[in-house]
Amino acid sequence: MGVIDNIVDDAPASGTSTIDSLLEGIPLPRMVKVRQTFDRPRVVDVEGELVRKLRESGALAKVKPGQKIAVTAGSRGLPRCR
Repeated sequence: MGVIDNIVDDAPASGTSTIDSLLEGIPLPRMVKVRQTFDRPRVVDVEGELVRKLRESGALAKVKPGQKIAVTAGSRGLPRCR
């Protein structure tokens, strides 16, 4: 049985949640829910943009003909990228 199982199994029967029990006596700051939105720029020519960024950084000059490089990126915002 893991730690989480113990916490869930030991929850008080009084209706007080485990979290409330753990935080009893600990003052918490006032909190508000916020939503943040970010610009969502679109790159139409991915290959061209990649080459431009590699040139600007100086990395392209280090790649010799025939060499292979790996390019990574986060997948957020790429749901239909194939």
